[in-house]
Amino acid sequence: MFSRKVLTLAAFAAALCGLIPTQKVQASGAVNYDVPIVNATFGVGFPGGTCNTSPPGATLNGYYHYTVHTSKNQDGTFTTKVQSKAHGTAVDSDGRSYVFNYVLHEIDLTTNPDDAPPIMATFTDRFSLIGQGNAPNLLVAFSGVFSIDQDGNLTIISITPIKGDPNCDPI
Repeated sequence: MFSRKVLTLAAFAAALCGLIPTQKVQASGAVNYDVPIVNATFGVGFPGGTCNTSPPGATLNGYYHYTVHTSKNQDGTFTTKVQSKAHGTAVDSDGRSYVFNYVLHEIDLTTNPDDAPPIMATFTDRFSLIGQGNAPNLLVAFSGVFSIDQDGNLTIISITPIKGDPNCDPI
């Protein structure tokens, strides 16, 4: 069974690919999206993974901003660059407060101007949860590669941890 993290990534990729009704990404210019983050929880990570170092019962609330830009390459393929940032606050089950920051850089390669499958993508992901007072800090960074086939099936090719446990990234 896929985790919330993988399903969220798949849903975002599906939205970019036009599989979910949303604003289409065009082959020139940038498109911006703003999405609220409401009660996102920890410990849902990648398939088969759980987070053992996250604050107990922590939930996040804030905003997520995406900028998506698609350009045509000289060989006729298209590159879509996704830059996203999120920030907000969190509270754990012990009542401790946090602020968080999240950054994702993703590059998709496809033969379609609207970023439709098949897609090969690389990304870097960074999440920081900074405790206020005596609350602990949590830092997570990793990179990865995934693909989406013509039928919309997501395949995670690799996840490379840089700092911390990728399963502890709730966004």
